[in-house]
Parts: sequence; C-alpha cells; structure tokens
Amino acid sequence: MLWRGFGVAVIFLPLALLVPWPQDPVFYWLMVAQSIAVGVHDRFTIESSSRFGAGVTSRLLPIGVWLTFAIWLVLKPSYREDLFSNDLKAFGVIAALSVAVAAMLFIRKDYVSKQAIIYLAPAIFLLGIIDALNKAVIDASGHPIYGAIVYGFLLGVGIGIVTIITRLVIENRTIDIKEMFDKKAIKGGLIISGIVLVVTINKGIAMFYTPNPAYVGLIILAAPIWIAGYNKITGHKDKSNLWAGMLFVLSAVLLVLLTKV
Repeated sequence: MLWRGFGVAVIFLPLALLVPWPQDPVFYWLMVAQSIAVGVHDRFTIESSSRFGAGVTSRLLPIGVWLTFAIWLVLKPSYREDLFSNDLKAFGVIAALSVAVAAMLFIRKDYVSKQAIIYLAPAIFLLGIIDALNKAVIDASGHPIYGAIVYGFLLGVGIGIVTIITRLVIENRTIDIKEMFDKKAIKGGLIISGIVLVVTINKGIAMFYTPNPAYVGLIILAAPIWIAGYNKITGHKDKSNLWAGMLFVLSAVLLVLLTKV
C-alpha cells in the first residue's frame, strides 16, 4: 500500500510539475474524499486477494458497477433525462449492464464463499463511490490528460497518508520502512507503480469523455477475461467459463454501441 501510494506519487511527480493544475477548489475537495475511499478500498481488495484469491475478488467487485451507475443517474439529471428519453436505449443499457455483471460473477466455476462476499461488501460499496468521484474529479479538472496527471499524483500522496494513519491509529501497528525497500518489495512496487501510471492516465481520459463512469468501470473490471486469455496462451490450467467470458465481451460491445446512439 505504501508503494501504491507514495511510489505512484513519485513516478507522477515529474509529470505533475510540467502541467497546469486545476483552478477549481472543488477538484481538491473531491481529491480528499477520493483518497480516503481508494485507500480503504485497496486495503480491502489486497487483503481479500490474500484470503480468498484474486479470482474470487476480481469477480465480485463488478457488482459495484451498478452502484456507480445509480449514483451518476442521481448526480446528473441531464444524463438521466437523455437516457430515459429513449425507452429502447434505456432498456438496452440496463440489460447490457445486467448481463455483464452476471457474466463476471460466473466467469469461473470455482466456489465463491459467503465469507468473501461479506468481507468485500465495503469494497464493493466504495467502488461505486470511487468511480463516480473519479468522473467528478476529472470533470472538475477541465482537461482529460492534465487532470489525470494531477489526479494521479495527489491520489498517490493521499493513499500513502491514509495507509500510514490506518496502520498506526486504527490497526495500532508499527511501520517498518525497511520492508518497503526489500528487493522483492521494490520490484513489485515498481511494477505496480508503472501499471498504475498508465491505467490512471488512460482511465482519466476515458472518464472525461464517458457519459456515465459505470461504463469505464465495467470494462476495467474485466480482469478475469484477461487472466483467462493469459492462461490459455501459456497453457496454464484454468477453470474459466468460456461462454460467460464471451457473454461479457458481447454485452460490453452492446453497451459501447448504445452509448453512441
């Protein structure tokens, strides 16, 4: 989590120094809320992957897409009016979201425990808020790329601070900085930081132009599809449900097409 926070901030810093920062104070208030939400969410997600496995975790999180969709309907009356002005379009969007979320739940044939669902409930709830906040923050920045860069830097700093406070105050545990600079931690941390850099900028651009942040979140949470494809190429045994994967892809394509109508 320290690498997810401060490590990412360090990588973003050179870029953040080169671009103009947003002038709207709303951007910075939203960043505080987003840092807390993401910091708590990521801790739950990482711990869940350790306890129950990454496969189970990646299949449960897409449920939060529905919350994102609902929140944006409330926050943006203009989007809500546009969507429901066309009954066929509204039905198609809701159907595509339903099918996509269901496909992610059944992408693998292994057992999903009640304990995993209960444990991840806060993370699923926070995910809905996070994507809605992400869209609001990028919109407030006024620029898809510049906004994403400043967002990535400030979010990294915020997550690092939330991690330290959580560790020291809530968990009442110490922090061993030496562990952060262990060879394996450095290797993993640099990989995570590099991936987050690319994802944050691309997601920021996507959020700036999407009519609803749920659409971006749904596509990003298609991790099981990529995992299944990687396992197929490498010959690794995988329990993935091919039909569920194809169903997700088709529903995602349908969703993209409907949002262009």
